[in-house]
Amino acid sequence: MVLFLQKFLKINATFAFYLSRVFLLSFSFALAKVCFSFRRLI
Repeated sequence: MVLFLQKFLKINATFAFYLSRVFLLSFSFALAKVCFSFRRLI
């Protein structure tokens, strides 16, 4: 049981890590898009 929990937590940690990375990537991409369109406006 403890081993299973440890395994699940490990998988969960890696999943959260990947999720945060993807979120950061998409956030920076959206920010760049907004900056680009703003620059085109000026």
